[in-house]
Amino acid sequence: MKIFTVVSLSLIALTFLSCNTNDNDDLSNLTSKNTPSKSGMTSKVKMVDWQDGEEKVIIVGPNKQSCVGAYPMECLQIKENQEDNWTNFYDGINGFDYEPGYEYVIKVRPEADPYRPSDSGFFIYTLVEVISKTEI
Repeated sequence: MKIFTVVSLSLIALTFLSCNTNDNDDLSNLTSKNTPSKSGMTSKVKMVDWQDGEEKVIIVGPNKQSCVGAYPMECLQIKENQEDNWTNFYDGINGFDYEPGYEYVIKVRPEADPYRPSDSGFFIYTLVEVISKTEI
């Protein structure tokens, strides 16, 4: 019985010790300088660093892209700066009426929602303002 207890406690301790607490794994720190592409080359993909309640201006592309989150769907294409590449935006934006063929510059406010399902994003996004809408 003592051997079973010692082995069980050792496995539990090993489980907790194997958790990675390395701060370098924080995806919000990715920039065009340190984001590798599939070919190993760096790309200009920059992830938007969302903070609860902090309004952010983003560019929304003229076309949606097929993507897979919790299930296959169509994602908005967004970026923060004109020189960045488009990145998938898996969530909706409350109050934003997207029309294909237009590039938008919009201001969005993310708000944390602790009650959202685990297979969805952490934030609920709300449109604050449409700054521009340009036909492409």
